[in-house]
Amino acid sequence: VIFVFAWFFNYMYYTSKNWGLIGCLAAAFGCSGLIPLCGSTVKIESVYTSKYKEIAQDVFAIFFGLLIDEVFDFFNGKAPRDTAVNTIKKIKEDFGHGFGTLFDGHMEDQSVDVLQGMEDTLKTIKGTISQAQEYAYEADPSLKMVPGWRTDFKIDLYKTVLEQFHLLHSDLAMLLFALKTWVPDPPPKDGNDEAALQHIEVDDQQRRLSQNDFDALKYFNQLQSVIGKGGLRDQLANSIETVFESLYNLLSHDVEGTQFQDKQQTRDMMIMSMGGGHFRNHADVYHEINSKPFVLGNNDEQVTQDERVKVTVICRALENAKEHLNGLQTTLSQYIQL
Repeated sequence: VIFVFAWFFNYMYYTSKNWGLIGCLAAAFGCSGLIPLCGSTVKIESVYTSKYKEIAQDVFAIFFGLLIDEVFDFFNGKAPRDTAVNTIKKIKEDFGHGFGTLFDGHMEDQSVDVLQGMEDTLKTIKGTISQAQEYAYEADPSLKMVPGWRTDFKIDLYKTVLEQFHLLHSDLAMLLFALKTWVPDPPPKDGNDEAALQHIEVDDQQRRLSQNDFDALKYFNQLQSVIGKGGLRDQLANSIETVFESLYNLLSHDVEGTQFQDKQQTRDMMIMSMGGGHFRNHADVYHEINSKPFVLGNNDEQVTQDERVKVTVICRALENAKEHLNGLQTTLSQYIQL
């Protein structure tokens, strides 16, 4: 009993990040309390009986707390680190769907459904990122009393990429902003008109494109540099797939001395990050846009209705998304050993 007691708390002292001092004190003072001094049997029983009971109760309380945590993890089916890692797959699917909406076709009669789908995806991504940040606390390896057979969860990497996800979320929001058909709010009747400060609900018919409105989705899906083989669409989808898949594999890796994924897949990601965060054919995109002009509207009342602004914002949002994906690749590279 004394050996097991001393071994456990010494193991805690040498391996635990935050509980090492507790393990040292428990091993030192606990063992001295377990070993009785020489003397009469009556004196030993009267002095150490209560101490043994107190030590046994403390040890039982510690192991009972550990047992409760394991029971909850068992019924939940996954440890906190596994739940945190699974949110990466969910975020990847949402980002892929959100950015993929731009290349799904033109809006026309489905404008409301397309934009509503993008708005729902945008809200879902934000909620998932917020939920993932809550999991980061539970998955922090520094909270463990003693480490187990799995390697420590890369909590620093996890928190860093969650912050970078907010940048990708902003890029998607910028895309949605440029794709919307904005209807100007009516001017106030006088200087004290509070109705001008209230949200104006616009029905579906007002949001649908008319024949004279500029269809940004249709225009971009006619550009060969965007939808052609190896174009912006393929490059962006490939970057999202490669980065998020490597991130998921790296975070879920918990065995020391083994590769977290195929070496060729890791090399492909490293080579992709050498592109400087730009699309390979971004110059071709701008050249094709200049060679395929669009008809400018005559009734543009706000800058958000200007066709040139819409195209510029969409291009900038896509460029920013590629740069932020490259930033994720750079962050991953710091944790990879080839």
